[in-house]
Amino acid sequence: MIGIIFSPAAQADIDKIWDYTASNWSVDQAERYIQDIRDACHELAEGRRMSRPSDIRQGYRKVSVGTHFLYFKSNDAGQIIIVRILHQRMDVAQQL
Repeated sequence: MIGIIFSPAAQADIDKIWDYTASNWSVDQAERYIQDIRDACHELAEGRRMSRPSDIRQGYRKVSVGTHFLYFKSNDAGQIIIVRILHQRMDVAQQL
């Protein structure tokens, strides 16, 4: 299996998403949503989930999960690097 690396910014995004979801809906919902994000990352690494090129930066790809997009790239070792996890309404160019 190809490895997955979360950038510090992506890990911070996960923490913020969990906090927001838990405070606005519930802890259970936050846990489910974060698990959906992690499942999508594993599906990408295993080649079981399709992505599309991101026009923001060369070499970046994106995939949607719920109301968020995972922005990622691959390194020379073939690992998936999750760069950011951004809400669909965010200004992606400013965040990346």
